[in-house]
Amino acid sequence: MLRKALGRTRLLRIGLTAALCVSMVSTTAAQADPPHKGDLFASSAMTLPAPLTAVGATGHKITYWSNSLGAGDGAAGADIKVTGMVLLPPGTAPSGGWPVVSWGHGTTGTADVCAPSSLPNLGGYDTYLPSLIQAGYAVTATDYEGLGTDGPHPYLIAKSEARGMIDAVRAARQLHPSLSDKWFAVGHSQGSQAGGRAAEIVDTYGEGLDFQGTVAMGAPINLEASIDQRLAAIAGTPQGGDGDGDYGSQAYYLMILSGLKTRHPDLDFDDYLGAGAQQKLPELETGCLIDLYLSFMDSDLPASEFQPAGTHARNRLHSWINKEAVPNTRESEPMTGPFVIFYGDADEIVTPPEAQASIDLACANGTHPAWLKTYPGVNHDGTVVAAKEDVITWLNAVLAGQTPDIGTPPACP
Repeated sequence: MLRKALGRTRLLRIGLTAALCVSMVSTTAAQADPPHKGDLFASSAMTLPAPLTAVGATGHKITYWSNSLGAGDGAAGADIKVTGMVLLPPGTAPSGGWPVVSWGHGTTGTADVCAPSSLPNLGGYDTYLPSLIQAGYAVTATDYEGLGTDGPHPYLIAKSEARGMIDAVRAARQLHPSLSDKWFAVGHSQGSQAGGRAAEIVDTYGEGLDFQGTVAMGAPINLEASIDQRLAAIAGTPQGGDGDGDYGSQAYYLMILSGLKTRHPDLDFDDYLGAGAQQKLPELETGCLIDLYLSFMDSDLPASEFQPAGTHARNRLHSWINKEAVPNTRESEPMTGPFVIFYGDADEIVTPPEAQASIDLACANGTHPAWLKTYPGVNHDGTVVAAKEDVITWLNAVLAGQTPDIGTPPACP
């Protein structure tokens, strides 16, 4: 159901995507090959949405080099181009340069037209990002691999997203030497998974930068619990063509499978989707989340179109998807702290037990200090608004080497 699975504000946040884009001028010349991760390839000055111009921000769309993971565990990836944007506060940078927030956006879709840097509302975060600018942080915001560039988007493949976040900082610092090497990973929903995984690989992939910590809004994603939640919602909701079916969960399920396929080519859609649902797969490359939702609503497919074909298929799905959990349970890579989750207890996407399990696992994995702050009655998207002031308080305190006072003690000091 729309209100349950996505929320009407979430659909409005993403917007109708295909025809609109952010105005850009003054493209730079391309960098010469061979590329290094984070090398800036090109940049274009952006005409920003009104909430950002109101706080004096200036922005560039960027294209930069990163590394893909490749298909299959341990497979070598290729050099790839990733798009994103860089936003600067007004005025002169402080001594040492503007500290950087690498922003991880929530789910917009898997098609190129869903890249936030090309959307008029920046994927729905045009009213949130000004708070970071006003607080004196430069923002670099990756679109993630495959959104706006060649190749598929590895949706919810955590290390792909994390590399995009880290390399966006390197590219931003090439574009603006006034930026500090001190940086935070801050994300919402999908971006929380990206930021959490970035904190797990920063010691090996983030060399040359001074990582400060991670802010997760909407909680890092326990995908194994999430996929079961999606499947249960699809199976338990009557489909009646009345606009109240769980079409959002159908859209998420399709995108999750497509993301896993980029890492596990032996995933057979026949094991997880009926013929009618498979006919929707090409739409992943043409429309965004709201478009998928509306398409599924029009088709009103039965729940049987979205069920794994037996225990073996379900177990394989769990095995693949568990590898993308954040905090991760497979590799011995604890997050580099500090780490904080801001979470609404009315979250319709990530359940309260999932949020608690995430912080408990982070603590158990050796991530210190770590916090979990819960906002009563706040849903998934509402967390971004509810936590706005607490995010700034936390960032400022960590940057100053102080203990953040966000109204709740650390879950693990």
